[in-house]
Amino acid sequence: MDVSVKSTEIQRADADEKPAEAPAAAVEVKSPYPPLPYDLEAARRDVLLTSLRDRLRIFLSTSTLYESISILQFLKPLFGFMNKEHAILVMRLGRFKECFDICVNEVKDVKFSLSVAKRGFEWHDKDRRIYYNLFTRLIESSKDETEEKRAENKSIAIKVLT
Repeated sequence: MDVSVKSTEIQRADADEKPAEAPAAAVEVKSPYPPLPYDLEAARRDVLLTSLRDRLRIFLSTSTLYESISILQFLKPLFGFMNKEHAILVMRLGRFKECFDICVNEVKDVKFSLSVAKRGFEWHDKDRRIYYNLFTRLIESSKDETEEKRAENKSIAIKVLT
C-alpha cells in the first residue's frame, strides 16, 4: 500500500511503538480500560468517520429498534471519544443529570444540550425534570471555563426556564 495515500480508516498503533510522552504540565487520567489501539485524534479529523457518527446520532435519536443499555456497554471504552452518542443514550435511559453533565462539561455545546433536552422531553412524556437538570448544569458550569463562557451559560439557563 502506498504510504502517501491518506487513509480514511482509523490508524492502528504498532505493538512496538511507544506512545508519545505527555507534556509535564498535563494531568494523567487513569482509565479503567486498556488503551485503544487507535489514533483517536486522527479519527476526530476523519471526514468519513464524522459522517458515520452523525448518522449514528440520528439513528439513536429517532429509532426505538435498539436497547440503550446494550449500546452503552459496547461504547464504554469510547465514552471520551463518543460523548455525544453517550449523552443521547443516557437521556433515553432517563438519567438526566448524567446526560447534561456530559453535554455541558464534556461536549461543551449548548445547542446540542438544548436539542437533547427537546428530544428527551418528547421521549419522557414532557418530564419537567429534564429542563430543570439542564438549567442546573448550565448554572454550575465548569470552573475551568472563562468568566465570559460561564455568564453566557447562565443567560442561556435562564432562557431555558422561560
